[in-house]
Amino acid sequence: DDMQYKNHRPYYCKSCKHLEPRENFIDQITEAEINNNAENLNVIPMSTFIEEQVASDLKAAELKCEPVTIRIVSSLLMTSYAPERLIEHQQKLGESYPKEFPYKSKALLAFQKRDGLDVCLFALYVQEYGADCPEPNKNRVYISYLDSVRYFESDPPGHRSTVYHAVLVAYLQWTRMLGFKYVHIWVEPPKSGDEYIFFARSDQQRKPMKREKLREWYR
Repeated sequence: DDMQYKNHRPYYCKSCKHLEPRENFIDQITEAEINNNAENLNVIPMSTFIEEQVASDLKAAELKCEPVTIRIVSSLLMTSYAPERLIEHQQKLGESYPKEFPYKSKALLAFQKRDGLDVCLFALYVQEYGADCPEPNKNRVYISYLDSVRYFESDPPGHRSTVYHAVLVAYLQWTRMLGFKYVHIWVEPPKSGDEYIFFARSDQQRKPMKREKLREWYR
């Protein structure tokens, strides 16, 4: 972030960070520390529940790692509209069909600290159609996007799927407690060059997964 180094503040690498004279740039340093700490983002019951469940699952897996912070960074009331042709088709069959489907769009992010800074390593975008939504979308959740980057660190290593599954299962538990009955997800591995939530990732982050393996991952 270039804003952290305005007013001629010099850059110190992580090995020399302790040598930086904080008193000369205290405002910039304090602002950077606040902005790079996911714990300072707003907390809601949903994020607290998922975070606690993830911590419990990681403990059960006997992993030694920095804690994973969960935050809901977006929650918007929105409406999807039925295509006119579909409405006309249903009317010709003598059946009514809703024109509007209200839902709540949410974005969930998971963070883990690396070198003192929170790094986002998992993202989940969902659409929640509640009890106030007409059929056929009533009490249904649609997982729009799920994306991750290979930054989770643990001892022993190789447990990225452990934390991703923990987040996803905890979210599904939360939606069940709220009365949602169905969850839908489109399972299709991205094609070469596709970017979803995490954009312009490095080649080291690009390891395509075959469709069968991806479907097995969700089971």
